[in-house]
Amino acid sequence: MSDDYSNLFRGGGVTSGRSGSGKSKGPKILLYFVLLCFITVGAIWFSGYFDAVDESPDNGVSDSSATSSETENGSATALNGSQPNSDSASLAMPNHGGEATKRSAKPQGLSKDIKTATALLEKEDYVNAIDAASSILDSGVDENTPEGRRATEILGDANIKIFMTDIPSPRKKLYTIKSGDNLISIANRFGTTVAAIQVSNGLTPSNPVIFPGKTLYIYSGEWEVKVSRGKYKLYLYDKGKLFKTYSIGVGRQGRTPLGSFIIQNKQKEPVWYNNGRTIPYGEKENVLGTRWMALKPTGKTNMNLSGYGIHGTWSPETIGTQCSNGCVRMRNDDVNELFTILPYHTKVTIEE
Repeated sequence: MSDDYSNLFRGGGVTSGRSGSGKSKGPKILLYFVLLCFITVGAIWFSGYFDAVDESPDNGVSDSSATSSETENGSATALNGSQPNSDSASLAMPNHGGEATKRSAKPQGLSKDIKTATALLEKEDYVNAIDAASSILDSGVDENTPEGRRATEILGDANIKIFMTDIPSPRKKLYTIKSGDNLISIANRFGTTVAAIQVSNGLTPSNPVIFPGKTLYIYSGEWEVKVSRGKYKLYLYDKGKLFKTYSIGVGRQGRTPLGSFIIQNKQKEPVWYNNGRTIPYGEKENVLGTRWMALKPTGKTNMNLSGYGIHGTWSPETIGTQCSNGCVRMRNDDVNELFTILPYHTKVTIEE
């Protein structure tokens, strides 16, 4: 180190350490030193500042993206029924009625209503089960959704339980048998069938004898049938209210005619007359199944339509398809049930 620097570090004043030329180098050296220190400190400060900036979010943009992502993930998780953390849950399901709440509110309410209706059915509280299931369907739920299908099933099961047994119900009338009565006259008086009176009172079908003074529970319905070709459904109504829904098969290539009809004739274990041939019940070629209900056109429907009816089938796999020559086809158990319920002249409407 030169004498000039030695003087500087020994604390020489600004006038110390002059060179032989007579000019002072002290101030220049001090200025260089101060400038070097300033540059060094500045470099250190700026380095620390940029490190701090690198570790923080970018001007709030990253925060916004992260929040959005957590909200979307949290919403999906909450709707799928898992347990999101409290922050994401509050974002996904806002208490002020956000979109996620609106999407989940109706299914949750329907699920609760379905459970209530199912519980009533299982407790054999059929009257209230019918009311609960009817309320679900009246709410506008689609019959093809799980909730709609279950409500329809509960409604039909509960109605059939009341109809086919001796369970007392507001829908049944108590009738005291009078001298001269028989089952046919009573059935005609109340617009029902002999089979319905027998099954709902525990009477033996093979024994039509009844005794004056005895009482009968009679379900007096106001029946109407609507058939939907496109939905492959038969809807049974009583007094304008849905009673039960059945799955059906219809005619190939639109052969089931549209229009209004009445049930003209009914036959158990039907014989099939086909192209001049008589095919007895039970024969493999007899496609009518266990029951036949002939349809007669009414109103503005083409009166030349004949040979159409509602019948059973030995091929249940064809239900829900276009499978017949034009008749409405049902499973044998279903058509047996419907046959018991429907009296002659019941109105049947076939729609698209």
